Order: sequence, then C-alpha cells, then structure tokens
Amino acid sequence: MRGVSCFSKIPFEVMDSLNEKPVISKCSRVVAAADGKVRPVVVSLNSRETLISLLRKARELNTTTAYSKVFLEPDRTLEQRVERKRTLKTLSELRRSHPEGCYLIMGGVIQCV
Repeated sequence: MRGVSCFSKIPFEVMDSLNEKPVISKCSRVVAAADGKVRPVVVSLNSRETLISLLRKARELNTTTAYSKVFLEPDRTLEQRVERKRTLKTLSELRRSHPEGCYLIMGGVIQCV
C-alpha cells in the first residue's frame, strides 16, 4: 500500500484483512473529535476497480472479530444520503409493522420477497 501516508494504521490493516493492496491517494478523519466517539475515516483510492473490489469484499469484515464493526461504503452526495436515510427509515417501519415479511432494497425501491 503505497501512496499518501495515513495518520492511522486502521485503513491499511482493514485492507490487509481483505487481501487488498490499494494505493491510497488521500486519508482523513471527518467530524471534530469528541469524548469516546469513533470518527469515520475517509480514504480515497487511485483506482475505481480497486474501490469496487473492496466494496464487494466488505461483507468479509463481519466474519472477523477485529473488524466486525468496520463498515465500508461508497461516497454519496448529500441528496443520496438523505434519500438513503429516508428509504432505511421506511424499511425499518415496514419490518416493524410486518415482521413476517422479507424486504430488500433494490435500486432504491423496497421490494417484498
């Protein structure tokens, strides 16, 4: 993992656990530091293919004890984040009101399967 030196080993360790060796072009924390709060780390990569590969392997982090609470997500615009939050809220309400159903989000649309 060559590229920009990151202040934290965390992005490198997470990517090593996924057997990826991407070139990191930028690494920074967001949000001001607060007592006991974990702040997200934003990592920019040089290659879109590497990004897609990492996002596909992100589920594997759930199986590790060290990184079970680490989540990888693509960058979203403010509009996309608002829409996603609204969709997840609707999904949560559906699951609460109809617990017997199985719901999926496909292309921003909630489907009952």
